[in-house]
Amino acid sequence: MNINKRKIGTICEEAVSKFLKENGFTISVQNYRNGFRNSTEIDIVAEKNKVLHFIEVKARSSNLYGTPAEAVSPAKMKNIIKASEFFIKQSNGYHRERSYDIAEVYFSNTEEMKNIKIENIKMIFSAYYK
Repeated sequence: MNINKRKIGTICEEAVSKFLKENGFTISVQNYRNGFRNSTEIDIVAEKNKVLHFIEVKARSSNLYGTPAEAVSPAKMKNIIKASEFFIKQSNGYHRERSYDIAEVYFSNTEEMKNIKIENIKMIFSAYYK
C-alpha cells in the first residue's frame, strides 16, 4: 500500500505546527488561500515576537532528489509572497515585520499511515522583511 502524498503532507504540516507551538509560535492559520482562482496556498501562518512567519512545509524521506528546501522554486516563493500580501491586507498587518520560511521535514515511511515517523524538522529562514 502506497501512502497518499496529500496525507503525508497533512501529517508533516501538523508536525511542524506542533514543533512551532513548542518553540513559542502562535499559529494564526493553516492552509491559507486568498480565495482567488489558482490561488497559492500558504501552509502555515504563525507569529512569534511580533513577526509574521509565512511557512512553506516541504517533506522528503531522503535527499535522493534534493533537499526539501530545494523543491521550493523561485516562482513558488513569489506566489507565496503575493498570497501573503493579501493576507496582510485582510488582517491590517501592513506595519508588521514578516519572514518567509521553509520548514524541512524528513520522515520515514512504512506501509501503514500510523507508522510515518517524523525524523527531523529544520526551519530555513529564506527572507525577512521589516
